[in-house]
Amino acid sequence: MNHSKSKTILGVVAIVVAFPCGVFGATLNVPGDFATIQGCIDAAVSGVDECVVASGTYNECINFSGQAITVRSADGPDVTTIDGFGLNCSVVQCVNGEGLDTVLDGFTITGGNPPTAAGGGMNNVGSSPTVHNCVFTLNTGNDNGGGMHNLNSNPRVENCSFVDNVQPADGAGMYNSNSNPTVSNCLFSGNSVNAGVNRHGGGMANTGGSHSIVTNCLFINNVARGGTTNNAGGGMSNSTNSQPTITNCTFIGNSADDNGGGIWAEAGSQPTIVNSIFWANVDDAEGGSGGPFTDESAQVHDAGASASNITYSCIQSCTAFCSNPPDQNIGADPLFVTGPLVPPFGDWYLSQITSGQGADSLCVDAGSGPVSDFYLAGTTRTDQVDDIGVVDMGYHYNATLAPPPPIPAVSEWGLIVLLLLVVTVGTLVFARGRSVPA
Repeated sequence: MNHSKSKTILGVVAIVVAFPCGVFGATLNVPGDFATIQGCIDAAVSGVDECVVASGTYNECINFSGQAITVRSADGPDVTTIDGFGLNCSVVQCVNGEGLDTVLDGFTITGGNPPTAAGGGMNNVGSSPTVHNCVFTLNTGNDNGGGMHNLNSNPRVENCSFVDNVQPADGAGMYNSNSNPTVSNCLFSGNSVNAGVNRHGGGMANTGGSHSIVTNCLFINNVARGGTTNNAGGGMSNSTNSQPTITNCTFIGNSADDNGGGIWAEAGSQPTIVNSIFWANVDDAEGGSGGPFTDESAQVHDAGASASNITYSCIQSCTAFCSNPPDQNIGADPLFVTGPLVPPFGDWYLSQITSGQGADSLCVDAGSGPVSDFYLAGTTRTDQVDDIGVVDMGYHYNATLAPPPPIPAVSEWGLIVLLLLVVTVGTLVFARGRSVPA
């Protein structure tokens, strides 16, 4: 046997054993190591380091500058705020091709007000960051997207709240243009587009062929109003061939001057909606000519060549959407009850005898398949017992999304490489008693 080559190969194996997970990064602390979050981002090694931010309010605007790093709070959004007040900026920017490995986690984002740009709270252009556990509130933008603006971007937004953002153009909570964000377990509440004509999407606006995936979100009391005509889509607007997929969402109390207090679709847009609830949404139909209305059109309104595909959903005053029995849509009162969370967020549980109410909502066990089909764990019950069996319609509280098993992480790839090397060494050194060729 050529012992020199055998030792070399076994040395490679030893290196892989010692470092199966690749290079370890540093944890950089704000304000311990850096006075500002931006200073930490600028100093971090992309793909390796993370910035951990202590509780407090940081009056700054940050730009990830293409860095593939995690910026997270140590103690969550209730006590950690990035405040752009007085700085005339988008509070957070991802405009340099950031991907899903650029992560923002656990902040309140507020005070954004860029005078000549979009995205008061967060502006994503040609980028697809991951945003976890953040609250976007009291932001506005000169153009579109008070809370978040996505242009040519596909961010993943999870467990976030968009509350009381104001926008003179479209998409007070979130604006998507030629973008396909994945939005799950989020709250859109009290967002308002409120100036001029043709203002759309109080909670969310999808345009320019956006195919947003919106799962288990609650849209309440969002507004598209300006006192004039064609302010539509209080909860959500869809235009210019956008095709969002909306699953297990609840739209409550949203309003519009024109049509579609809950959802409005036009210009060839075709939302796909399943297992969702639309109730008490209001529109005035053409700027107040006889309204307010809570009819089917106030819940979901299709204009022009648009055609919403709605199945297994509860729609107030349901007529056309309930005309095809295989669609399994219903128009019965969902029997909302208040649960343990603070109102109004906690007012939209479903009445169920097993959790102590006097009647069962017809939205219970009325969805399109078993809970496991939607990788959704959460509850519509006031006693907090998880939904099991056939999925209930509407938003689920305390939900976690458990997607299919992901591609192995770096550490798992390390183990796979190790095993392949071991097998290769074993084959070369021991197979048929031969040594490694010289």
